[in-house]
Amino acid sequence: AAIRGMAELSYLQTTALYEPLIRWNPENNGVIPGLAQSWEVNEDATIYTIRLRKGLKWSDGHPFTTDDLVFYVNDVAKNKKLPKAPMFFNRSGKWSLEKVDDYIFRLTFEKPNVLLEEKMAAGYQFFIPPVHYAKQFHIKYNPDADKLAKEAGFEDWVALFKAKTEPWTNPECPVLSAWVPQTPL
Repeated sequence: AAIRGMAELSYLQTTALYEPLIRWNPENNGVIPGLAQSWEVNEDATIYTIRLRKGLKWSDGHPFTTDDLVFYVNDVAKNKKLPKAPMFFNRSGKWSLEKVDDYIFRLTFEKPNVLLEEKMAAGYQFFIPPVHYAKQFHIKYNPDADKLAKEAGFEDWVALFKAKTEPWTNPECPVLSAWVPQTPL
């Protein structure tokens, strides 16, 4: 039953909540914009400048901006206590995300990452937690996060953060997709 449950969760994450920055076209033979409106790649595929679509909103009405990605990279993906960054960010070298403005960011890789667009579209999915919601559970932004976790029955802020930023187990967590979970899976 646990394996079946994980398979169902994986299917749901790549269908109902599939809102990538870059996605496969309908013919499945190339990539097209998703949450990203456009992107530029330098000659050696070490710098990707990505422009988000303006006007996108989380299911609770807050705008989706570069700040959500900066939070994800700096405070989630690079936090040793939280889940690691997805594989498309390049395991073989250092990488960084720089905010250019509210809708433009730059990914810089130590080594060429020539398949980044395809990897992003192929389902190396991750859930970008909405910064306006998630930071209340993160120790960097809420010094009382461990206390909050204990009061909610969790071991520490890490367990609370994981639980509160997973939309399938916490329907209160805002999402970017057209489908909004109503009850925990």
